[in-house]
Amino acid sequence: MAELDRPVQIDVEPDLEGRIVVKVTGPLDLPEVGDLRAVFANLTTIEGPDVVLDLSAVSFLGSSGMGTIAQLHQELADTGRHLSLRGASPMIRKAFGITGLDRMLDLEASPGEAVDHAPPAGDPA
Repeated sequence: MAELDRPVQIDVEPDLEGRIVVKVTGPLDLPEVGDLRAVFANLTTIEGPDVVLDLSAVSFLGSSGMGTIAQLHQELADTGRHLSLRGASPMIRKAFGITGLDRMLDLEASPGEAVDHAPPAGDPA
């Protein structure tokens, strides 16, 4: 498949809380996980802020995508950082629930909700 024909787009930018937001647009399954891994390879090799994976524009999340997200969560945790998932559709949330990944991952519905779940600065909670 030619590079321009690829159905997934991944954008990286900071948010107002200083975290890195990785927004995925399109499907996320076996053909696309390599792109996501490449982005995270850069993020996990440097010290940096926590990461938000924005799934609000993901049209399909397959088992390879879910497994990759779980692995990326662990890789960030190994560096002392946190991965939050933002904007997962009800169907994607259900898939995380069925697999049990919802107990491991921090699923947020909207950009503001990720902040609401984080303990206030200096709060040992």
